[in-house]
Amino acid sequence: MGHLDPASLLQLQRTAGNASVTALIAQREPDAPAKTDKPVAPVAEVAAPDPKKLSGKQWKAIADSNWADSSSTDDLDSGFKGSLDKFFEVLTANNITTGEYTTLRPKERAYLLHYSVEVSKGTTAAKDVPAQAGVDIIWDHGTDAKSKAAAKEMVDEFGIVGPAALVSNHIAGNAIDMKFDFTKATKDKDKNVTLTYKKDGKDVSRTLKIDDEAVIGVKAKGKSISNIAGRELSKAGEDFGVKRHIDNDIVHWSTTGN
Repeated sequence: MGHLDPASLLQLQRTAGNASVTALIAQREPDAPAKTDKPVAPVAEVAAPDPKKLSGKQWKAIADSNWADSSSTDDLDSGFKGSLDKFFEVLTANNITTGEYTTLRPKERAYLLHYSVEVSKGTTAAKDVPAQAGVDIIWDHGTDAKSKAAAKEMVDEFGIVGPAALVSNHIAGNAIDMKFDFTKATKDKDKNVTLTYKKDGKDVSRTLKIDDEAVIGVKAKGKSISNIAGRELSKAGEDFGVKRHIDNDIVHWSTTGN
């Protein structure tokens, strides 16, 4: 047998079952451990929403502080204000006074009013409400029930009477919400008020039903007047370009009635 290199000798001894070689093999370095999959990174916890940003009645105070409605007719568009002043002259001449005005409305406030109604009624899901620049509100409380309840809190706190338009005449200064005081006006035997004035040189006389009207000091929320545009008081306003057309928003007057 010729000279064998160490590797061949080891193979021969292994085949022959040499005990010493077997022991030598047993002492070799253990096999490298099998590779395992990379560890899975822990899922980051979702931070709970800031309770101060969640929708709810506290947003009325926030809106009043940052985006308050104007109560001054001086903030109205000059054209609409001119029409309103003529209507006011007629009312004053008939001992009817007005008050509790809401005139110019910031778009941020309109956004809060509009979507509080939408979410509370389920017309728009809380998760689908678009963002409004500058208004850091969270509408989605995690469940529809909680989101609707919080939006309803806002509706009640704001005292929303009827629909709350996202884009409205209020934002352009072409609308006013107002109430009336008829206590000093002349009334007939049925306690209706007689309103007289001149329009285009002609005498006009209107008998006003007032028992269900928007009255100063009395909440108008939930009140509705069927065919409100056909009311004599509404017709008087329309004679001067101040229109009222929304049955379930009896305080709202504008250039278009909407």
